[in-house]
Amino acid sequence: MNNYSREDDRDILIVSMRKMSMLARKVGQMENNGRNAGQDASALSERQTEVLTLISELPVPPTLGRLSSLLGTSHQNLRIMLNNLESKGLIAFSTDNMDKRKLRISLTGKGNKTIKELRIASQSIFDNLLRQLSSDEIANFAFLMRKIGNILDHQ
Repeated sequence: MNNYSREDDRDILIVSMRKMSMLARKVGQMENNGRNAGQDASALSERQTEVLTLISELPVPPTLGRLSSLLGTSHQNLRIMLNNLESKGLIAFSTDNMDKRKLRISLTGKGNKTIKELRIASQSIFDNLLRQLSSDEIANFAFLMRKIGNILDHQ
């Protein structure tokens, strides 16, 4: 069978959804000719937005190692980006309760506000994209997403 654990399946789905969000953001930027989700969001690079989105979608604040693994980047590169996000007040580091050597990364109130703005903009973009699909295409897409979800739930 497959060698993925349930956590790997969830993470693959999260990363796929993150990529879809990034695509939607790119499409939205092109469609809206530079319109952005808000002042905080406009000051972020695509990679920083990707990091914030991923942190917000994980069930528990990730460690540096987990986040770098999910993003496919080195600890050093990620740490530089995280330090930048911390200086903007969007994330905070905290010590893991079980292993004091590990740092957990979480969104601050400002980070959550920025993600909320980005999600509103993304929803608008997805709504615009869905308007381009027929009812049958939307139904097929919804069916496939439910089927994938059910498969993942039963593995």
